[in-house]
Amino acid sequence: MNNVVPMTRKELETDNNIVVFEPINYTDVDTIAQKLLEDSAVIIKLGKLDIKSAERMVDFLNGVLFAIHGTINRLDKNIFICSPKNFKVTK
Repeated sequence: MNNVVPMTRKELETDNNIVVFEPINYTDVDTIAQKLLEDSAVIIKLGKLDIKSAERMVDFLNGVLFAIHGTINRLDKNIFICSPKNFKVTK
């Protein structure tokens, strides 16, 4: 009996990317969301945003992540990692 399951090359390839963003205004959220929709993880440094814009951005990205079954984790005071479902972030 043969228990080997053949896998195509495409199934073996992973194209996991991590992109770092340091947005300077809220309108940068579109680019960040697009990267998440393309299955890239995103590290976001919010230090250059005012508090209200940073809160709005995190809220919007939480909605995007909910839709794609992703997660958001705080790495530091103003630094977050947003990851689609194909990424696993452990502490």
